[in-house]
Parts: sequence; C-alpha cells; structure tokens
Amino acid sequence: MADVDLVVLLEPAVAEQIRQGHVDAGPARAIIDTIQAAEGTLTPLHPQTANVALPRDMLSSFVFTAPPGSEVDTLAVRIRSLPGVETAYVKPRGEAP
Repeated sequence: MADVDLVVLLEPAVAEQIRQGHVDAGPARAIIDTIQAAEGTLTPLHPQTANVALPRDMLSSFVFTAPPGSEVDTLAVRIRSLPGVETAYVKPRGEAP
C-alpha cells in the first residue's frame, strides 16, 4: 500500500513558523510533535522559491504524508483538533489537492 496524503491548512502565523523552522513551542510545536509521532512528514504544498511570492493562503497549505497502514481518517481528526490548524482532509487518490 502506498503512502497517503492529508492536505493541512494552517493559520498563517503558524505556517510561517513551520516554514522558517521556528517550532520550539506553541501550536507549531504541537503540530510537529503530532506529525513525528505518526511517523509522517509535513511539507509545503507550494514550496516558496526565492523569486516567487505566493499568496498567503498558498503559503499556509501543507501536505502530511502518512506511512502505509496509517489510520488517515483518525490522523485527520487529530490534526484538525490542534490549535493553529484550520483544516485537514484526506486527499483523494489521483486528485489535485
């Protein structure tokens, strides 16, 4: 079974902290701890390049890749319950986020 992706939309300030690696405390730390406990990865949906400025909502979108066999629906509920998370949902196979 392949990895499964969840699309995660964060509050802009929390997204900025995670993008910059400032996850020492608060909501950003709780989100990263949850991702690590699930043995997944969190990456920006739209990686920012030096020459392109992205709209704020695009900068707040991330993809959480869960390992095979993960209970993705349970993970989505857990992530949605965290402070700093606006929403999280399972990305249907073959569909754009």
